[in-house]
Amino acid sequence: LNIVIAIKALLIIPHFSTLYKLNINNSNKILNYIRTDDIIFLALSLRYIKEGYLMKAIKFLNVSKSFGDKNILNIDNLEIQSGEKIGIVGKNGSGKSTLFNLINRDIEPDTGTIEINGNIAYLKQLDDITSNRETFLSGGEKMIEAVNKKLQEDSNILLADEPSTNLDMFRIEYLVKKFKEYKGTLLIISHDRNLLDSVCNSIIEI
Repeated sequence: LNIVIAIKALLIIPHFSTLYKLNINNSNKILNYIRTDDIIFLALSLRYIKEGYLMKAIKFLNVSKSFGDKNILNIDNLEIQSGEKIGIVGKNGSGKSTLFNLINRDIEPDTGTIEINGNIAYLKQLDDITSNRETFLSGGEKMIEAVNKKLQEDSNILLADEPSTNLDMFRIEYLVKKFKEYKGTLLIISHDRNLLDSVCNSIIEI
């Protein structure tokens, strides 16, 4: 569809016309700034927006979750933009996996709303991973096989729960490479701060 959304802004600039092109995140997506006299037209193709840029991937609003008498999560307002790579940290039992289960709709919140814009792939902890060849695979091999499988799914939101468990240095380097190449929104629960620092652009502590 050749639909273009134009956003006009009045600016004080010299009276000449120039076409500017700006690459975003070294991708092939282009923002075209067309400057005519004192008006800049910011043109964004519908495809650009459809592929997830400038959109919220996940939004929590007034969400709470308890199990029995124990309150696990209280999130007033959380917005995660498409394409962000976020590390989730916190003590054991603080609600990190509960957060993922809420996003994946494995469980429902007690209160509030959760908006998801996209398809989710959920890479669970090693104990939850099964393989057709599990008799012959080490823990690290199972995890890498699971990572590759999830990355092949048609998703634009990837949840990874302790993905570096049982991985040696070389497999962690492979994991970092694959996560950096992933074009969608990535959330990683991990105690491995080197992994998070290598991949993520922000950290959320629960």
